[in-house]
Amino acid sequence: AIAEVVGINWGVGKHGRLTPVAFFAPPGVRLAGTNVVNCTIHNVGQLIEGKVGIGAKIRVYKAGEIIPYWAETISPAPHVDYPKNCPSCGAKTAIKTSKTASDLVCENTDLCPAQNVGRLVGYLSTFGVKGIAESTMNSLIAAGLVKTYADFYRITVEQLLKAGFSEREAILTVARINMIEQPDQIKDNSKLQDMIDRAQDGGPRIKIALNKFVAALNIPGASKGTGTSLATHFGTLEKIVDASEADISLVDDIGPKKAGAVYAWFSSHKKEIADLTKYVEVEKPKTGIFSGKTFCFSGSFTPDKEHWIALVENEGAKVSTAPSKKTNYFVWGPGSGSKKDRAEELKKEGVAINIIEVEDLEKLLGLDKDDDRAF
Repeated sequence: AIAEVVGINWGVGKHGRLTPVAFFAPPGVRLAGTNVVNCTIHNVGQLIEGKVGIGAKIRVYKAGEIIPYWAETISPAPHVDYPKNCPSCGAKTAIKTSKTASDLVCENTDLCPAQNVGRLVGYLSTFGVKGIAESTMNSLIAAGLVKTYADFYRITVEQLLKAGFSEREAILTVARINMIEQPDQIKDNSKLQDMIDRAQDGGPRIKIALNKFVAALNIPGASKGTGTSLATHFGTLEKIVDASEADISLVDDIGPKKAGAVYAWFSSHKKEIADLTKYVEVEKPKTGIFSGKTFCFSGSFTPDKEHWIALVENEGAKVSTAPSKKTNYFVWGPGSGSKKDRAEELKKEGVAINIIEVEDLEKLLGLDKDDDRAF
């Protein structure tokens, strides 16, 4: 369909990338059975090249009959503009060009609220905290209560009440952050408050494995697997923080570019890490029957994949996201698909990879039917 652009809005992602969204005059245009009132322009380079601005007429299509995108410009706008300042924090923006695209970015990485929302929600999610959505995080940021990860553990119920939370919302939010188990099931607010007070009394009160701790930091350019690789190689958080770029580049699965990003992040966040470890105890990698072994899980599992990953990691295993020549055990479930095909190819090529199912893993772990960890 062809639509006329009446406005451009800019969304800010958790890594600072600004994405333009073109809006159309109501009621929009009819496309694949629905009225479409806006569409995504992939990046600022596409916006400029396509001359998409207010007054432009553009052809819109639905990818997979769901998400509307710009296809081409039929009639260019008389003027094309983009924000010189971040709509979230006001910091200056810059255009960064790669081989494939030109992106508009906010480089105010640590203090931009829009970027912080995604990272802060991701941090809690990696710890296993449930019930803290982006809407709640926006409220915490707007109230000035959270800028760094350590700020979570300084939040009080009283502060949330002043920020407009109801008493129940405030108590549940603090309880969830402090990892009190199933706080929703505790209906007595005073009892829950007592549990919060006990949880907040004293030194580090929340334990997390080193690999998950690194993953929770949301280091730009680093994946969850990077945390496992760093934990396996260095063994302690202190050694990771103090490692040189050359040291990090020697870690398996970490190339020069990623090594530079990891080194730069830890070098500039040492005070933040020291502050965070006042509240969080980072555990060294565990050793056990799978020490030195690499696992890969693919497909669906009961109760879920994370359950089985935790069990092998507790026995010292490293877990990768895809099978490779370094994989010792490939555990598959229904829907494994191409990853299982790849594991079988590796085995035919002579790689010593064991392709097993959950029942086989239970035997390796020594679980019997009466063990709560067996399914």
